[in-house]
Amino acid sequence: MAPSVSELKFHAGAIGRFIPALVRSGIVTHEGGIKAAASTLPVLARYRFTTARELEQGYLTCPERLALIDDDGTLTYRQLRNQAQAFARFLRHLHLPEIRLGVMARNGRGIITPLGAKGYAGAAIYLLNVGSSPEQLSGCIEENGINVLVIDDEFIDRLDPALAEKLTVVIAHSSGAERGAYAGVPSLSDIVKRGTPNWIDPATEALPSFPQHGPIVLMSSGTTGIPKGIMRP
Repeated sequence: MAPSVSELKFHAGAIGRFIPALVRSGIVTHEGGIKAAASTLPVLARYRFTTARELEQGYLTCPERLALIDDDGTLTYRQLRNQAQAFARFLRHLHLPEIRLGVMARNGRGIITPLGAKGYAGAAIYLLNVGSSPEQLSGCIEENGINVLVIDDEFIDRLDPALAEKLTVVIAHSSGAERGAYAGVPSLSDIVKRGTPNWIDPATEALPSFPQHGPIVLMSSGTTGIPKGIMRP
């Protein structure tokens, strides 16, 4: 049945109110001009609905707009995108059969940068609960085959040194806590700045044009036993 004239007027009025509201919200913006608008579909095709897509589109649309504020300072979309890409190149440089990235960090770039890198490099990511005990952390790593761990230094004492030898460990946020056996572990800030002599320049590692996107797995609190994962494809 064809819509009535009153229904057509209602829908036209709703659309007329919706579009200006969408523009005012900032979800849709004229910033970046035609080039940024034209990039929307290609960027979506490459990175799908990942954090990398958000960073890439933000970089193309409003690169100098503030994107993140945390305990380590502020980052624009340009800076955050570039740092996520640098970490993604570092991950690719490890030449792992499959990147299975674990993150145990509080809110801030220690989570957002790995999430962006996951989309750029093509990886699966496991967001670990910061309340996990040493036994639960070890169980999560072993059960899920995590081979790269990004972790705040305040939690480093929960990581089994014997298990850590099988991983690439990166410090997300440095609070000044004692690292003990992990004193020489590189930090995320070291890697994205490409300034440490111990690591090859990640800029030499190419990123895939169309990454193979693995899932995002949110680990439960696991009050008893090893935490279970909640997967978001």
